Amino acid sequence: MRSRRALGALVAFVVAATAACTHHHAAPTATPSTVAHHAAGKPSTAGAATRTPAQRQAQLQQLYGQHALLAARLMRGVVSSSDDFARAATTSLRQNADALSGEVAAAYGSAQEDQFQQLWRHHNDGLIAYANAVADGNA
Repeated sequence: MRSRRALGALVAFVVAATAACTHHHAAPTATPSTVAHHAAGKPSTAGAATRTPAQRQAQLQQLYGQHALLAARLMRGVVSSSDDFARAATTSLRQNADALSGEVAAAYGSAQEDQFQQLWRHHNDGLIAYANAVADGNA
């Protein structure tokens, strides 16, 4: 029950973040090409080791914001049974996770990167599982 509440809170956060991120867009929905566009425009982690703490914080905030948007789009693709959309969002979410992992490695080292990757993969798998449960009417 507790994990359901936590997942519900996470989904509410993602939805709220998505609404804030997409409020100014003209198109009400995204397409697989716009999901891919967000992945293509992902920030580079090149030079991450030489960033100041403020620059690293800004980069992480940008990547986490992108994650929230991509996660919401992935869940929407799964729930709406749009395979192409969900596939594009999944690819974009993985690319975002790689960028986040690079930032963690630059800041804290490879051991922490490995731990972060495991936790983040579990987090993303939970989002997908929840979306599949909603789509199947089991949430």
